[in-house]
Amino acid sequence: MPPIIGLYAEGLASSANINNYASDLKGSGFNNLIAGLFHIGRPGVPGQQYGDIVFNSGEMIVSAGKYLGAPAWPAQLAGLKPSAKAPSTISTIYFSLGGAPPWVEDFQTMKTIIDNERAQGITNSPNNPKSILYQNFSTLRKTFPGIDGIDLDNEELTGSSDAYVIVGFTQMLNAIGFKVSFCPYTAPDFWIGCMKQLYPKNKNAVSFFNLQCYDGGALNINHIYDWWINPLQKALGASFNAAAFIIP
Repeated sequence: MPPIIGLYAEGLASSANINNYASDLKGSGFNNLIAGLFHIGRPGVPGQQYGDIVFNSGEMIVSAGKYLGAPAWPAQLAGLKPSAKAPSTISTIYFSLGGAPPWVEDFQTMKTIIDNERAQGITNSPNNPKSILYQNFSTLRKTFPGIDGIDLDNEELTGSSDAYVIVGFTQMLNAIGFKVSFCPYTAPDFWIGCMKQLYPKNKNAVSFFNLQCYDGGALNINHIYDWWINPLQKALGASFNAAAFIIP
């Protein structure tokens, strides 16, 4: 299996720009394209409600279980993968969810939704078909069959008491057919703790750690083994290949 070489395409793969950059992306040499950034809607933002899926530009993608994005975009993104008529280096495509606070509140919003839904009797939210997160991401899954997974760029909630948000959301994404990658830049204990909860029940719950080694994560460059690979290996046991799992 070739190494994963990821590209955050951001605006290049947006519905407004994808036609202009499709040939460049397919010939880029990257095999994992990460399109984003996506965000979770919240009432404090005009025109949004809890659980909406919104693209970085402010474009509404899914609301109340309905796809509201550009009609051609799902096929355009799927078309970035190789076909009999058009070669491409891109073999997998993920959507990135999250970003850096205080500009982004996606996972805090997600926590609020989960806590409110559980208080209303929606057990095991968000991994429950009655959850608005489950409904909207199910629509995303059905609308974008060419998208392989969701990249979780959670930079907000990294306390041990917050792990249920990431664990539950990962289980929900798995249940509706998405792969998941974690995109940490700090807090190895938190992320490895989430893995310790997920791995015994589903060894394929998380595909890889998309470890940030830039900006706020720049210190990881010299500590990939002692902060990430070795602790993860110890946590999950000898049969797990932590060195191959963590992609700097």
